[in-house]
Amino acid sequence: MKIIPTEKWGNLKSNKLLREERIILYLLAAMQFIHIVDFMIIMPLGETLTRTFDITIQQFSLLVAAYSLGAGICSLVGAFYIDRFDRKPVLLFLFFGFLLGTLFCGLSPTYEILLTSRILTGAFGGVLAGLLLSVLGDVVPNERRGKAMGVLMAAFSLAAILGVPLGLYLSAQFNWHTPFFGLAGLGVVILVGVWRFIPSLRGHLEQGQLRESPLQIIGNVLRSANQKRASIFYMLLIFGQLLMIPFIAPFMEINVGFSKHQVLLVYTVGGMATFFSAPLIGHLVDRFGRAKIFTILVFCSLVPMLWVPNLGPEVVMGYMATTLVFVFFSGRMIPATTMMTSAVDQQHRGSFMGISTSMRELTMGLASFTGGLIIVENTEGLLQNYHYAGFIAVAISLIAIPIGRRLRIMDEAPPAKNLESKISEPQANPVK
Repeated sequence: MKIIPTEKWGNLKSNKLLREERIILYLLAAMQFIHIVDFMIIMPLGETLTRTFDITIQQFSLLVAAYSLGAGICSLVGAFYIDRFDRKPVLLFLFFGFLLGTLFCGLSPTYEILLTSRILTGAFGGVLAGLLLSVLGDVVPNERRGKAMGVLMAAFSLAAILGVPLGLYLSAQFNWHTPFFGLAGLGVVILVGVWRFIPSLRGHLEQGQLRESPLQIIGNVLRSANQKRASIFYMLLIFGQLLMIPFIAPFMEINVGFSKHQVLLVYTVGGMATFFSAPLIGHLVDRFGRAKIFTILVFCSLVPMLWVPNLGPEVVMGYMATTLVFVFFSGRMIPATTMMTSAVDQQHRGSFMGISTSMRELTMGLASFTGGLIIVENTEGLLQNYHYAGFIAVAISLIAIPIGRRLRIMDEAPPAKNLESKISEPQANPVK
C-alpha cells in the first residue's frame, strides 16, 4: 500500500489544472485562428474580388465592413443572454454557425450574396470572438493572463504565416471560393476537439442568481466608470488600426508595385515575426505590467503608421515597414485585451465582453468604411490619401494611452474553480 501525502496530492491537482488550462487555451487559439483567417482573407483578395464582381474600392470596403456590421449587431443582442448559460454549449453553437456562414461565403455566386454571407458569418463570429475572451478570462488566473493572451494572439501570426498565404495559394490555383471551403472543413475538426476536450464552464453561474434584463445589463456598464473607459479604450485602438490594415494589400500592390506573390510574402514575413514576438510580449506583460508595456508598444507602433503610407518602390523597405505593422499592432493588443478582460468581474464578464465586442465590431465596420471614404483612386488608378489615414491612426493611438492607464483590475481572485470542479479531491493520505 502506498501513502500519497496530502501536499503531494495538491501538487498533482495543480499540475492537472495546468494541463486542462493549456488544452483549453490551445483550442481557443485554434478557433481564433479560423476566425482571423476568415476575416483577413477578404483583404488580400481585394483586387481579385473587385475584378471578378466589377466593383469599386468603396464597394470592397463595404464587403470588409459587412462582417463587422453583422458581428456588431448580434454581439449586442448576445450580450444580454450569454451569461445565463454554460459557456461550452454556447461556444459549440456559435462556432458551428460561424462555419456555416463561412461555407455560404464559398458558395456565393454574386457580390450581393457574398455581402449577405459575410454579414451572417460576422453575426456568429462576433459573438464567438467575445466569448473566446470570456472563456480565457474565466479559466486563466490573472497572474498568467498576459502570457495566455500572447498565445491567443499568436493565432493571428499563424493565420498570417499559414492561413492567409495558403488561402491565397488555393485561390490562385483554383478560384477565390476555395479558401472558404478549406476553412469550413478545418473548422469541423476543431469543433470536434472543442466538444471532446473543453469541460462544462459554469463558474460564472451562481445558485439562485436572478437573471438580469437587457436594461439591467446595459445599466451595469453605464454605471461602471471602469467598464466605460475599457470600452472606449478598446474602440479607439480598433478604429485606428482598421483605418489602415484593410488597405495594406491593395496599397502595396497598386501603389508600391508589389506582385501578388510579394503581397503574399508580406503576410508570411509579418506573421513569422509576430509568431515569435507575441508570446514574448505576453511574458513581458505579466512581468512588468500591462499598462507599461502597452504604452511602450503604442509609441513603437507610430513608426510604421507613418512609414507604410509613404513607401516607395524599395522592396526591402516595404517588407520592413509592413512587418513592423504586424508586430506592433498585434503586440499592443495583447496588453490591451488583457486589460479589457480584467476590467470586469467574472459574473458579468460574458455580457460585458459581448457589449464590448459589439461596439468593437461596429467600430471596425465604421473604420473600414471611413477608410474607404478617405482613400480614393485617382485618374491613374493609384490610391490617394492613405497617409491621412495614418495621421488619424497616430492621433487616436496617443489618445488611448491615458485612458488605458486609468483602467483598474476587477478580478484579482484566480478563476481556477472552473476547472477544479472536474478534479475530485480524495481524502487526506489516500491508500493505493
